[in-house]
Amino acid sequence: MTGIDTAFVGRRLELARLRAALDLAEAGEPRVVVVSGEAGIGKSRLVAHLGAEARERGWLVIGGACLELSGGTMPYLPFVEALRALLAALPPDRVRPIIGPAREELRHLVPELATEPRGREARPAAGAALGEEGHLARVRLFELLLGMAERIAAEWPLAVVVEDLQWGDAASLDLIAFLTRNIRHGRMVLFITVRTDDLGDRHPLLPFLGELERNERVEHVELDRFGREDVVAQLTGLLGRPPETTLVDRVIERTAGNPFFVEELADLADAGGALPAQLRDILVARLGSLSEPAREVVRIASAAGRTIDDALLVRVAAQPDRKTIHALREAVERGILVPADGAGVEGYAFRHPLLREVVATSLLPGERRRLHAAFAHALAETPAAGPGPSAAELAYHWDAAGDAGRALNASIEAGYAAERVYAFREAQGHFERALELWDSVPFADDRVPVDRLAVSERAAAMAALVGDHRRAIKLTRAALASLDETADPERAGLFHSRLRWYLWESGDQESALADALEAVRLVPADPPSALRANVLGHAAGLLLFSGRIEESERLAREALALAQRVGAHEEEALALGVLGWDLVQTGRVEEGLASVREAWLIARRIGQITGLALAYNHLAAILDHAGRVAESLQVAEEGIELAARLGVERTFGAQLEGNAAHALFRLGRWPEADALTRRALERGAAGAIELWLLVVRSRLDVARGRFAEAAREFAALGAIEDEVGARPYLGWLAVAQAEAAVWQADPRSALDRVMAMLDAGELPRADASVASLAALGLRAAADLLETAAGRADGSIEAARPAARRIQDLVRRLRSAELLSPPDLPTAGPIPTSPGHGAEAALIAAEASRLRARPDPGPWRATEAAAQAEGRVYLVAYARFRLAAAFLARRGGRDAVAAALRGADEVATGLGAAPLRDAIEELARRARIPLPTTAAAARTTSRFGLTEREREVLALVAEGRSNREIGQVLFISPKTASVHVSNILGKLGVEGRVEAVTMAHRLGLLEPEPAGAGAPTSRR
Repeated sequence: MTGIDTAFVGRRLELARLRAALDLAEAGEPRVVVVSGEAGIGKSRLVAHLGAEARERGWLVIGGACLELSGGTMPYLPFVEALRALLAALPPDRVRPIIGPAREELRHLVPELATEPRGREARPAAGAALGEEGHLARVRLFELLLGMAERIAAEWPLAVVVEDLQWGDAASLDLIAFLTRNIRHGRMVLFITVRTDDLGDRHPLLPFLGELERNERVEHVELDRFGREDVVAQLTGLLGRPPETTLVDRVIERTAGNPFFVEELADLADAGGALPAQLRDILVARLGSLSEPAREVVRIASAAGRTIDDALLVRVAAQPDRKTIHALREAVERGILVPADGAGVEGYAFRHPLLREVVATSLLPGERRRLHAAFAHALAETPAAGPGPSAAELAYHWDAAGDAGRALNASIEAGYAAERVYAFREAQGHFERALELWDSVPFADDRVPVDRLAVSERAAAMAALVGDHRRAIKLTRAALASLDETADPERAGLFHSRLRWYLWESGDQESALADALEAVRLVPADPPSALRANVLGHAAGLLLFSGRIEESERLAREALALAQRVGAHEEEALALGVLGWDLVQTGRVEEGLASVREAWLIARRIGQITGLALAYNHLAAILDHAGRVAESLQVAEEGIELAARLGVERTFGAQLEGNAAHALFRLGRWPEADALTRRALERGAAGAIELWLLVVRSRLDVARGRFAEAAREFAALGAIEDEVGARPYLGWLAVAQAEAAVWQADPRSALDRVMAMLDAGELPRADASVASLAALGLRAAADLLETAAGRADGSIEAARPAARRIQDLVRRLRSAELLSPPDLPTAGPIPTSPGHGAEAALIAAEASRLRARPDPGPWRATEAAAQAEGRVYLVAYARFRLAAAFLARRGGRDAVAAALRGADEVATGLGAAPLRDAIEELARRARIPLPTTAAAARTTSRFGLTEREREVLALVAEGRSNREIGQVLFISPKTASVHVSNILGKLGVEGRVEAVTMAHRLGLLEPEPAGAGAPTSRR
């Protein structure tokens, strides 16, 4: 039998399931299919057969395989092969638009994408590459790949095959997890094959697959061995005639129905060979049938890896080309090697991994080392015009060849190469392997272009980026122990600054600050340097978060002056950002905002995507914190549009969408906040970004009285927090949970939640949520006291334990300068409070409720501050409390009625059900009927229309386009489109004409009486 090319046999049910996945994907429902089974069971054959069918149906099918290596792995190997196959398959005029903004990132993976030839790239400077933003950079790469896949799927249905995931590198696993989570729509299928007999009980792939299969779009197809009927069909196809019963019996006995071994036994039986007792002998016997030149070629190929191109094979064989090609042809005709398919390169591979394993293990140790050395030399001599050898391949071959000196250099180079493509775990492995090799290489310091400390620093940084902070701390402290701080204080300062990052991420904030300050002490001020500016900026940031504002400002100003002096623009932006927060914290709001805006402008000039994204987020956050909510929204929307242009809307864009939704919530534009968070979550935000979007959405649901939905969101938030940590959003989560408790008449739980957050000590004073948390704590305390005072027996005994907690809360707030001793303020902002007037006024007003005699003054101040900032929901709440204060003081009935009416109008327009219920309850107690204007507003609110939506509806009735609506209302056309979509959905109509007709019939276009409706903020 020459070659192996038989008809596809069996697997009817499994093939039907894979076809169904294609059908669903063609309808726009992407799928991930995991095909598992033992070696030789037919996983690759099944997927290849389906791939052929898919191509006939017009699908673009690309793929690659993972490779088992004894040393460091090659990051993203199956996806690199798939990308090369894609370049080969795409029409030339479609490559650039399909790759889109991903070209610059992807050229590190596939050098053929580079627009011009490049020499060896400079290594990242120690401590500079990626830094703490490394996670964001890698997620950006993943999102760019996803965007590219979506662009392909818009033109052709796309199937991506990843073979042998049991040997998958960590970077590929992370990318698969990202794609699985985030591919929500589109004509795409990801097929994955897994060899189960390589999976021990502790194999890292097992929990990965378990987590992957929790996704409803993931299907697992497990292949069993063939039954007798399928074995007969397979043998018939292989032999060209029906097999004898005795042959079938013997084959089943020897193979237990494993299709690959059935194939091998049938071939030997047909050639008249005796059946070996062990299946391994079957493979050896097949190899023994080759001529000596062919066996030599196969032995050489076994050391190459999974795929080898014939030109490289010829160089390693070191014999005339024609002999090598003749031997290669024999190996192909005998079914040992096959042309490589789908890797995007011309070459050959073993027909089955088991064949390669048998050959590789048969090599003598010296023979194996010589072959690996030959491959390393051949790879190193690859012409510069080509894609060039993988650094990881060179490291693997030199290591396997026992050449520690070359392996050391190659491992370091492979580490930097993996870091450039954000394969942090692989980079860590290469750097740590280099450290292991160091002592075995004589005069290593003279043979390697970087020193051991630099390699230790990168190994620690990579460990931190994969979340192994304990290892990062250990490596850095070991490096510091070997470093003479007196002889090299600058480098010692750098290592202390890196240790600051690892300690902070591990949760040891006190030690992080100590190392940051030690870095400042060590890095000399003379000569001036960017490093000095960097350590000053980071130390200033930690001082800010520790509440040591004056020290933070001093260091931030020093860092800024130094950065400007040496032209270090990134350090300048860092210092300006910290300084801006310092200034806002101490009441110099305009100066602080100007500082952060300047940092934002620097980021725009630099143009680096991660810096841009962080700058937009910081500016939006500090504007919101300073009470410039409408401006915060404008910055966030501009950043969202930029993220869409850059192809990173799921990551940086989603983060900004969370900021925008938070601003929309505060501005009372709740349907827009609802639509924005829903769209971002459906599109596939994940990790900390998903957490932020859910926090904003939970606050919205609590305010609308949708407590069941909020409870589900809190549960989801808890799961995400456990997985990724939630330091930036812990405070806002506590705010949402405490507010849910107070609205559900459980002030004790609300107070406990606030106190638990304060007791944990995880919220620095600079956190924007602290002021809201303080106000909610005081609100819960006052509610608790009011409840106790209203008991039938008039006793306050039940409140005594809570009273002690309240006193502790007040002491904490005063020590944090959120309340001013000795007297609680009655009006106006507190100069030392964080942020803006509305939040400070609210804290003062809630604190005034702790007195025996409520005071309307603080609530008037809160209402005025909230109106100035466009905080619609807070306006309604302040009016409600103002009415209650008037009523408690037996103020004029007209004043109580006016406050109640104003509160009811706004709360009803918003759909703030819990607040509206409280207002109506107070109105009943005061025997004050709510006016007909509120009833009219409720008529509109039956459809959930906000005042902004009524404005849009009126413009739609005038025949205005989305662009024209945007120009009139000073919003973007995209936002206008969202409003129109919301209106159509709420009215239950299909188009604009039907919406206008219904609006006229219901009187929704008639002007409302003066004063009705919720205040709005036009930009």
